[in-house]
Amino acid sequence: MFFLATTPLLQQYPVLALLPPLLAIATAIFAHNIFVALSAGVISGACLVVGYQPLAIVTYIGKALYEQVITNVGHLQILSFLWCTGILVCLMQTNGHMPTFSAWVQQRVTTNKQGKNLILALSGLLFIDDYFNTLAVGSVAQSFCSRLGISRAKLAYLLDVTSAPLCILVPLSSWGASIVSILGQHAHNLPYANGFSLFFHSLPYNTYAWFSLLLAVVVVRLGIDFPPMRREEAKAQAAKSTTAATDSTTKGSVRRFVLPLVVLTGITISLMLYTGYLHTPPEQHSLVNWLANTQLEISLLGGGAVSMLLAWLLRVPAVTPRAFTVAVKGLDLMRNCMLTLVFAWVFAHTLEDLKTGTYFANLLSSQQYFSAYFLPFFIFILACLMAASTGTSWGTFAIMLPIAAQVAVESGQMQLVAPLMGAVLGGACFGDHCSPISDTTILASTAARVDHLLHVSTQLPYGLFIAGTTGLGYVAYGI
Repeated sequence: MFFLATTPLLQQYPVLALLPPLLAIATAIFAHNIFVALSAGVISGACLVVGYQPLAIVTYIGKALYEQVITNVGHLQILSFLWCTGILVCLMQTNGHMPTFSAWVQQRVTTNKQGKNLILALSGLLFIDDYFNTLAVGSVAQSFCSRLGISRAKLAYLLDVTSAPLCILVPLSSWGASIVSILGQHAHNLPYANGFSLFFHSLPYNTYAWFSLLLAVVVVRLGIDFPPMRREEAKAQAAKSTTAATDSTTKGSVRRFVLPLVVLTGITISLMLYTGYLHTPPEQHSLVNWLANTQLEISLLGGGAVSMLLAWLLRVPAVTPRAFTVAVKGLDLMRNCMLTLVFAWVFAHTLEDLKTGTYFANLLSSQQYFSAYFLPFFIFILACLMAASTGTSWGTFAIMLPIAAQVAVESGQMQLVAPLMGAVLGGACFGDHCSPISDTTILASTAARVDHLLHVSTQLPYGLFIAGTTGLGYVAYGI
């Protein structure tokens, strides 16, 4: 950290730590521009951290950019992976195999519902990581969404609603392994053998994730939508009815279209296991520990680079643009996503200096004012607010899981440990879905090629409905 949140105003009124995230969210809603919203959050946060001196504010933001982008190897690897993914998508669209694949899908997936079921099925298979799930499934689904009348907003919703909940419920994923690792640090103080045991006992109480997946299936099977999504679906159906199918004489190959995606999956998972193996002490070798200690960024970059090169080698030269043209188009495709992530990283840096997450966590000190049996409900609400305002679900459960465990111990209600863990994870998942500054929300809109704020506004009713249902469930549990 370059600066500490020591301005007298912030010391006197700690609640001001909530101002930057609230301002960013409000600006995103009313200005309909994520860059303006994040800029407002960063600048207001910088004012609270260093004071109202223009030079100090510019210096703070410049150093934050330097720390979060230029010298942060992990973030540079993520940006490089996104560029590789953009190039891969462009190659898949122009390498001559896309028309053949589209014709192959058209023979087997002929209805709107079948297309949505295929999206759910692919998401279920690629549960290893939310970034990878979203981008890989999105690149495949783009080939048939327009033809089947599936709106890009619905595609973004299906990508987003299946990625985080699946990853947070499966221990053999990047999310699950990290959660097990965090829980393992506290299991010895609780009536559980290890982090795995505590994780599995918390699964039934992570009702937000379960209900999100269930609602996605119901939405697809019954065709039920909230009004904002219904309007987008109607537009997609109208566009479908006026768009004629085009035939292509290019002799492509379905296998050559699918092979780069298979290689992307295989290489990424292999590198995740290998890098996890290298960073795990010999006496702790296990599949879960490998996933917990994996180097996700380099694994994604390695898988993306190899699959990109393979797609280039398998292209049809007669119809594929030159390498430089493809590289520029791939960068242009991912430009908004990459810039938004840069803004989000700087904003997260600012929130960390403001100690916004710590302020949220300290709200738990008022637990003596309500019955211990309603702790899961209040923990869930607090985790929702923290994740939605900070845009990070990982940061939320990293902060909240230890605090929730401590609350259970201090209240003497050990039977509430698993429900509290589930409530924290569910609340973090909600924030991941509904915050306009969440990285996976940004990636879902990018993978579906839909306006980011349109994705947030069409997905929000589903997230709020599930969060409300989950909250009522925790209240019923308390009663």
